[in-house]
Amino acid sequence: MIDEAHGHFLRWASWVRAPVGGISLGYGPSILVKILEGKGRILPGGGGGAGVGHDPMALQVQRFVDGLSRKDSTMVKTFYLDRTRTVEERAKKLKMPVRTLYDRLERIHALYLVVAHQWRKLR
Repeated sequence: MIDEAHGHFLRWASWVRAPVGGISLGYGPSILVKILEGKGRILPGGGGGAGVGHDPMALQVQRFVDGLSRKDSTMVKTFYLDRTRTVEERAKKLKMPVRTLYDRLERIHALYLVVAHQWRKLR
């Protein structure tokens, strides 16, 4: 994993799982249900994905994840948003070895850093 990108994705995951203002519950564990219902997209109804708080870094990661293929997007969401399973269980759920999961995450992290750098240059 690439530490800088991993940190951004962890921050994004915290933002997505954050409680909704005015409601005592955030997505919490139900985030995965919302992702499944949305066929890989985070549906409105809670968490940062619904616009809670303004975190430019989390928004940038969300924009990047939205642009990934469905397979890569699901992998990223499963890895970062499913906090109830171990890495081995998440890899099994994704039907891949743990080593493959980490290799693919590293590829996505590298792509994210390139895209984020390009976005910064456009500002």
